[in-house]
Amino acid sequence: MAFAFTLGVGLWQRLTGPTWPVSGSLRLSTGTVVSYHLPRSAPTGEPLRVAVRLEEGTAVGRLRWKRFPSREPWRYLSLREEGGQLVAALPHLPAAGKLAYQFLLQSEGGTGEEVAVPGKAVVLRFKNPVPTGLLLAHVVAMFVAVLFALRAGLALVFREANPRQWAWPTLAALVVGGLILGPLVQKAAFGALWTGFPFGRDLTDNKTLLMVLAWAWPALRRNAGRRAVGAALLVALLVLAIPHSLFGSELRWEAEEGL
Repeated sequence: MAFAFTLGVGLWQRLTGPTWPVSGSLRLSTGTVVSYHLPRSAPTGEPLRVAVRLEEGTAVGRLRWKRFPSREPWRYLSLREEGGQLVAALPHLPAAGKLAYQFLLQSEGGTGEEVAVPGKAVVLRFKNPVPTGLLLAHVVAMFVAVLFALRAGLALVFREANPRQWAWPTLAALVVGGLILGPLVQKAAFGALWTGFPFGRDLTDNKTLLMVLAWAWPALRRNAGRRAVGAALLVALLVLAIPHSLFGSELRWEAEEGL
């Protein structure tokens, strides 16, 4: 049961996070049907190809983009047609740099009002490649931590004699996965080991720190009882309900340029 719940938590974190692509479809006023699957995360070092697919009919348009967050004006790129798609290449930015982008489409021939696709601009973040072994070790350790935490919860639900026995392995996996491997992954991807409290507002780092502190209580206190485990589990569930990578590392363009 704990393993099944852990898979569910992993799926929730994956699908709700700000790096999951934005997908959808819509019909323009001219009858043209457009579908899209647009990335919100990309590697540094090379332009990123983005496209919308013309399912029915024809259209023309342009792509607008700007660095995010910033007050700078939109910049525009022409679209080219490739195999039923309208395509453009976004410029790459440094690691942790973000940009917002959006397609502006209208009927073939350039007539009619431009329609924004999607309706809200997509925010894309660039990152450096992370060594596969390091990333895999981090993910496995964090999943093990969630597995043990949920197993402790089941021990409470089924009134097992010693639910505290699961606090130590939960804490150990959190320390390894969240406080050792996690910062190493972030350093490789974005150039900073730790951007949570007290140095920044990275929610992923802060969530990890909160979970470690919550599980340290029942793990390190010999007389900790069921309430201590229950409180740690409640903190873990609240943390896991928050999408992964929310308020993650980002370059502050206006601060860097003194705007």
